[in-house]
Amino acid sequence: TSRFVRGPQEGRLTLELVDAAHGLRFELDATLPDGDCALDLDLTIRNTGTAPTCVMAAIPHLTGLGLGSDPAANLGVRLRDVGQSRAPAWSLQGGVYTRDWSMPWNAVYDPATKGTLGMIALDESIRNKILRRWPGGGMEIFYFDKVRLAPGAAASFPTSQLLVTSGDWKVTARRYREWFAATFSLRHPPAWFAEIGSYSGAWIPGPKEVAAAQANQARPVPQATATPAGPITSFADLPRAYLGGRFDLQEWAQYWQGVVTTGHVDAFDHCDGIYEFRSDLGGAAAMRRGVAGVERIGRHLGLYIGAKTVRLDSDFFRGRDPRAAMAMETPDATLRPDAKSIWMCLSDEAWQDHLAQTCGRLLRESGAQYIRLDELGELFETCHNPAHHHASPYDLVPCKLELLRKVRAAMDAVDPDSMLFTEGGVDVMNLHANGSLGIWNAGADIAPLRLAVPSYQGLAYHYGQVDSALQGFAPAGSSACTRQGFVTEHHESIWGVGLERKPTCYPPQADEWTWPPAADLQWDLLRVTFQEAMLACDPTDENPTVPALDARDHDDWAGRLWRSPRYWLLTCGNRAAVKPARALRVRLPDLPTDVAQALEIDTETLQTRPVVIERTADGTFVDTVFGFSAVLLPRPDCPPLVLADPRPLVCRAGQSLEVGLSSWPMPNHTPPHVRIDVPGIEASPRQADLPATAAIQTTKGTVPGHYVLRVTGDCLPLKRWLEVVPASVPQSQSP
Repeated sequence: TSRFVRGPQEGRLTLELVDAAHGLRFELDATLPDGDCALDLDLTIRNTGTAPTCVMAAIPHLTGLGLGSDPAANLGVRLRDVGQSRAPAWSLQGGVYTRDWSMPWNAVYDPATKGTLGMIALDESIRNKILRRWPGGGMEIFYFDKVRLAPGAAASFPTSQLLVTSGDWKVTARRYREWFAATFSLRHPPAWFAEIGSYSGAWIPGPKEVAAAQANQARPVPQATATPAGPITSFADLPRAYLGGRFDLQEWAQYWQGVVTTGHVDAFDHCDGIYEFRSDLGGAAAMRRGVAGVERIGRHLGLYIGAKTVRLDSDFFRGRDPRAAMAMETPDATLRPDAKSIWMCLSDEAWQDHLAQTCGRLLRESGAQYIRLDELGELFETCHNPAHHHASPYDLVPCKLELLRKVRAAMDAVDPDSMLFTEGGVDVMNLHANGSLGIWNAGADIAPLRLAVPSYQGLAYHYGQVDSALQGFAPAGSSACTRQGFVTEHHESIWGVGLERKPTCYPPQADEWTWPPAADLQWDLLRVTFQEAMLACDPTDENPTVPALDARDHDDWAGRLWRSPRYWLLTCGNRAAVKPARALRVRLPDLPTDVAQALEIDTETLQTRPVVIERTADGTFVDTVFGFSAVLLPRPDCPPLVLADPRPLVCRAGQSLEVGLSSWPMPNHTPPHVRIDVPGIEASPRQADLPATAAIQTTKGTVPGHYVLRVTGDCLPLKRWLEVVPASVPQSQSP
């Protein structure tokens, strides 16, 4: 039997359903506040029988859904990692929250009618759940843990919101963004992260290479560590490794003593779980000197830790059977006879405490401000190890959050401005972690996790310069194109359709680890200039478009209109940064009326050109001419934009270089007062009113490589790379 009961609260209705055969009573409260598009659903199940019973619930569970006249054309989100947003709506999509699905919401939309349907689990308790869609218009949030009810007992499930409105998936994402930020205490990036325009992961050379270098027998050139001044023979040499490339933050692996004692240097079975600094490179004292030297040249050093992998010969297992600590994903899981390492169960308190203490020690000994826990990207995992006495093999999410809490607390005790990153991204990791690597490509639209949880930062692992500019990430390389992270047949067979495909405009790629041979861009510099907009992550819900493009080119062209209090920023162009044959007329979905001028910046050459803003009855338009552009749209209180010669800055060691600095003229602005810094090199004047000329003076002892020029103060910050070449460079190669 069932009946509807109108509640005392305005806009509230209760459905009461009695299942006498099973002794259950269901109460579904539906609340729709006036003027809102979101219906709150609250479900309570009561055992009215005489015996205990177990229940599971899906709230909501909807079938037969479709938007517009052609549901087959509906699209939906696919929240793998940072997420995607162009999956077929009514295909099999979804998975376990915190493993296959990074946030507890789901949304579908119809591009033709601009209608959208979304559902959100407002779940402060972070319960296990599956969010999924299926053919025929099915959509649900399913709580799959069994709830045991004694006679007379009741179970309530988290509030679900059902949204039906106009727009696309971003309506649901923004609704969740508001609730999530108001419900949880989240980690926000420290001030120094605004300086990070580029990121790289690198390996310290192996013991054999170091020994050979120390004997002057060879020069090791490990990943991203080639140094024009010679090889790394001590951690104190790390600044020279940074000077060999253009990365603000590098995350180093293979720095621990286990590499020396085992001679094992590779990407698997390599973590010793102890992470003491290598003796052949000078130990902790040399690492601290190296970190200090890296900071003196304006860069930052990060440390890699494996959250799960521990070698079987690790001192951590001294007096302990490793099998008692290993994660068992299935009840019959065993340790392979040829295994060299295991994956730890992250609920193991001894491992949690050890890992937290290790992270604190590494920061204290080195002075570094960044640690990334690799292998930690999915909170939901199973463990059937009987030695762990889990209440349920499926209830490990609280344990992993406790691990992150302990690590974060240990790091905060040393340096509250340190950053903790993980491999993959899940929203609730932001309670303790600052961000994760951007691995799976989000496509032309903003990444759902980036929009819904803007405090959770992304460092590009595979993303090129264009995709990083569309997401607000710090890129991992200079190539315009992204290296990996697109759908493969293998991953599509596991997760189904919905991951993004490589744009058709991409040039052929030699192999999956090689960057596509595209233009080298400098978004990494502009990200620092426009850090206010990147950190706020508040793009317009509707993206910029080029109405004149045909259907194919529409997918090869992408744009984002970023909003911030003092300026708006348009990042747009061909996804491989191919220069158009003619100017493209870009339609802006919105623009404040007090924006009266615009400046287009070529992300390849840093050349600039003024742009006319055309406001018509058909919309607001600007013309762009570069392959991929950043267009500054300043509001009246926008600080001046500093301009420098866009040509590469190159100086021979022992000589000086003059750099002219000016500012883009804006109404009602006095000449900006700025500070000029080149960390590691003398620059004068240190402070000036623009326009001014900065004199950069090197010495014959200046180590060759790439240095950072920074201009800050009453302006949008400027960052440029300065290359110092050896004094002995032949005249034909000198600047």
